[in-house]
Amino acid sequence: ARLVGAIWLAALAVIGGFTYLQVGEERQRLFEALERRAAVLGEGLEEASEPALVRGSRPALERLLVKFGQPDQGLAFFDRFGALQAATAEIRPVLAQAMPEVLAALGARETRRGLTRLGGRPAYVYASPVVRDERIVGALLLALDAEPLVQAEWRLWRYNGIRFLVLVLVLSAIAFLIVRISVVRPLTKMARWTKA
Repeated sequence: ARLVGAIWLAALAVIGGFTYLQVGEERQRLFEALERRAAVLGEGLEEASEPALVRGSRPALERLLVKFGQPDQGLAFFDRFGALQAATAEIRPVLAQAMPEVLAALGARETRRGLTRLGGRPAYVYASPVVRDERIVGALLLALDAEPLVQAEWRLWRYNGIRFLVLVLVLSAIAFLIVRISVVRPLTKMARWTKA
């Protein structure tokens, strides 16, 4: 029992440590992919929305929403005071939670980005002021679904948990056989010999 317990603890420590490192690397990789996607899409949308925000043309903003809005990415456009001009249906219910990022981006005149929770789900938020001739004409909010990042982490923990169970079962069986063959059998033979 002590031998099997030691094997289980050693396997748990090794697999747990490697899983922790693997989850951290995977999280960083997926986070960087979200950052790149948001930056590319956000910069393109800033450029495309600038003329519509200057004119205050909601139909032009709506066309951008139709073209770039997807179920896993919400978009919203604001005027220079932070008033909503247009938004996709996915992000409209959670705009109140995302407004601090938009107001901070407008106030600081720089892009705000990072992971947050919108509507109880993880999201990567990219909020950026739209500038024309050094003057803010509006703001863009892009919210990307970060659920795949969380799912990838749980998938790794689950996969490595199964790996741990298989490993400890195999190692326990091997330890049991080795102890039986190299310790119990010789002791049994010695006991029989002594008895005889």
